[in-house]
Order: sequence, then structure tokens, then C-alpha cells
Amino acid sequence: MESISDCLYLGWLDKAELLVKEVHAAYSAKRFRGVTGGYSQTLYHFLLRVCFDWCQFKFDGWGIGYHGEVIDPYVPGECLGEPVLNELFAHWKDSDLSGMQGELQWLCDYYTHRTARKDGTEFGNDLLHTRFPALVLAWFRLRESLGLSNPVIDHPLMRPHYAWLPPPQPFYTDDLLDGVIARLRREELPDLGITPAQVAPRVLPEEPKQGFLARLLGRKS
Repeated sequence: MESISDCLYLGWLDKAELLVKEVHAAYSAKRFRGVTGGYSQTLYHFLLRVCFDWCQFKFDGWGIGYHGEVIDPYVPGECLGEPVLNELFAHWKDSDLSGMQGELQWLCDYYTHRTARKDGTEFGNDLLHTRFPALVLAWFRLRESLGLSNPVIDHPLMRPHYAWLPPPQPFYTDDLLDGVIARLRREELPDLGITPAQVAPRVLPEEPKQGFLARLLGRKS
């Protein structure tokens, strides 16, 4: 999600859309770990829901990952378990967000809370995004792409001179990178960077077979 938020911030909408399609395919195939409980990263799920809606993707597999799933992803502590984020998602493309300053302030407070250096937080090991609110600005870029104005949030997270949405930036490349990508497309991956990668569905390993004595005693191996 860091790459998606950064691409959106920079205005690389086509690159972001390709990444969103790959995430949608992988999540649908239950290939992601850490989508339940303390590792479910509710802020990134908020942005992902916005991106799916922007791309007009239908999705009902929230909280269903490689190793397990939740019965209700909306309960506290799960991927969709923050009511204010759900409220912001419900209004993410409203033309006027001036009446949601309380929710926007909460969003920035929650962002700073999620920079704590502990397992499961979005930005605990991400020094760049600890102070740079790319996720909030990525949401603003998607609103801008729909012709909507963005609210001003008077919060310490959004006050630095770098915490604003610049004009779309030129996509960076160089001759060496272009040459490597061209060779990969020619020899190995013809659709690299053009269409989403194909994602195989989750296949869980088989349970080991129990021996005769274990079955007799009713024990699990």
C-alpha cells in the first residue's frame, strides 16, 4: 500500500490503478497475510476500500487472508473495525467535507497513533511516512481526479510545507531502467507493467496424516 499511496500522491494514476488491480486480484485469491486482528492495518484498509471504489471494483472478502478469516470484519480490532474510518469511507467522494472536520481531525490523530514502533502498525517501521501523510494526500488525489475540492485540515500532521498535494509529477525513468524493462518484456514477461500479474488462488498445505497409534488415542499429530 505504500507504493499505491506514493503513486497517487505523485499523480501517477495509471501506475496506481495497475497496482490496485494486482492487490484486488491477490486479496480475492486470499494471498495476503496479516488481514485480521492486530495486523490488519485499518488505515491501509481504508485507503484500499477507497481505491477499489474509485476503480469500481466489487469486493466482499475483507478480512479473509492466507491463514484465516474473521466472521465480522467490522468488529473492533479487525480490518474494518474503526467506525470513524467507515464514516469517512461512506463520504469519501462527497463534494463538501466541511461538515466532517471532527472526523478529519480524528483521522490525523489516528495516523500519528499508527506510527508507534510496534508490530502491526502501518508506519512503525516506515521513517518516511511517519511524518509525511502520503495516505491522506493519496485520498485527496483520488478526490481531485473526480473534480472534487479537498478540505483544509488544521492539524500538526498537515501543517508542514511538504504536506500538500503538488501538481502531477513526471514519471521517473532512465535509460538503464528502460533497457532492463524492455529486455524482461521481450524475453520473459511481455505484460510487465502493462496488465496485472495473474494470481493463483490460495492452496493451504494438507494436514499431516496421523499414525495408527495417534488415531487410536485420539491425538492430533
